Parts: sequence; structure tokens; C-alpha cells
Amino acid sequence: MQEFKVPASKSISNRLLIIKYLSKSKANINNLSFADDTSLMEKLLLQIEESPDEILFCNNAGTVTRFLISLLSLKKGNWTIDGDKNMRERPIKPLIDVLKELGAKINYIQEKNKLPIKIISKELISGKTINIDSSLSSQFLSS
Repeated sequence: MQEFKVPASKSISNRLLIIKYLSKSKANINNLSFADDTSLMEKLLLQIEESPDEILFCNNAGTVTRFLISLLSLKKGNWTIDGDKNMRERPIKPLIDVLKELGAKINYIQEKNKLPIKIISKELISGKTINIDSSLSSQFLSS
């Protein structure tokens, strides 16, 4: 089994945790960030595995929120993603629009273009060329 050592960056750590989750890898990731966002990502990924119909509260963690929106568009289940007052004001529309273009079923629960959202997973269209505006956040592109 391969072992990876990464800089203790929450951004890199969260990306690696998502890659590990999607690949179903048992690889060890050394030097994960001690940031609250990384701990939250680990906790929510465990929560996703334990129950396919959950409310996931992402606090004010943009990377966590945006990465989980894409992940849960692929993962069987009915999911609600929410965040704190600040996260509810942060942009998610470009990501939601692209995922809907790929066939994702995502509904805004309270206010259009803002958290909380409901994701009802289904198979997404593959092989389709998409364009995403990443000028607001590189997280949209990574997600």
C-alpha cells in the first residue's frame, strides 16, 4: 500500500479526503491539516457512510460544502446540506447549475441560490463537456 505525505493545508487535505473516499482507498494520508474544516470533512464523510438520508451541517466551511454537494450528487440517498448564517450567504450557484446540467436533482429549500439545499442522487451524465465559472472560487472547479 502506498503512503502519502502532504503539506498540512486544509485545502489540500480536504481534496485528498474526497479523492480517498471516491476511490475507496485504504491508503494512509499523513500530515493532514488540523484545521476545523478538515476535521469536519472527516466527520461528515463518516456520517455519509453510516446513513444515506442525512442532514449534513457544514458550518462555515466552503470547501467542505462545495465538495460534498458534488459528492452527494453521485452518492445514493436523499441529502440535505446546510451551513451557518455566513455559509448561507456564500456562493454556490455556479456549482449547482453545472451539476443540474449533468442531471443532478438539487433543490433550494428556502431561498434560491443559497443553502440549505436538498440533493436527491441519481446517475449523472458522463462524457459531457461543461463550463463552470470558477472566478468566484476555485473550489467549484475542484468539486
